[in-house]
Amino acid sequence: MQKPLADVIAEISRSGNTGILTIGVKNDPSLFKIFFRAGAIYHITHGTCRDMDCLIKLSGLELEAGFFMSGARVEIASQMLPHNDEIIAKARLSGKMILWDERTSAGTDISGEAASKKRVSQETPVEVSTLMRMEEELLNIAGPVAQMVLDGAYGKCNLKKGAPIKRSDFKRLVETVSEGLPEEQKKTFVAKFA
Repeated sequence: MQKPLADVIAEISRSGNTGILTIGVKNDPSLFKIFFRAGAIYHITHGTCRDMDCLIKLSGLELEAGFFMSGARVEIASQMLPHNDEIIAKARLSGKMILWDERTSAGTDISGEAASKKRVSQETPVEVSTLMRMEEELLNIAGPVAQMVLDGAYGKCNLKKGAPIKRSDFKRLVETVSEGLPEEQKKTFVAKFA
């Protein structure tokens, strides 16, 4: 369902959650990310853009689906961002809407054993939350080179970042990403998303 970005940010802020709100951007391989710590926004990124520059750039972006990954965080130096209320006001002023699934974003995402029990065809698109989890896991393993590894894997698999991906293609993407990982982490990564 379509939901105003400002409402999504406000809900996460009120909940006091720590995590990353990740949003796809149409015709752009870079994701728009808002980082929360105990409900407070401490970092914003889009490609090489950071913090206030991303807020300024927001009005020119065409946003797609969003997902909140609860508990995820990145350790960075404290940034000079305005208070959440000002960020929410800027998001409201931009009028941006995102595709938002209350079920998966509320922390009831189907993952792990529950996902393996769910019978789905190989032609069924992978949920956005699964793609986001894969990207975050890669970030945890590969650090700053994660985006380069991921972009290269999308290219090798002839897939477009932000577009729906069939389960069969997702499996191929995971295997291609794992080729760029150290041997000891390769099996763990593939096992998590097989």
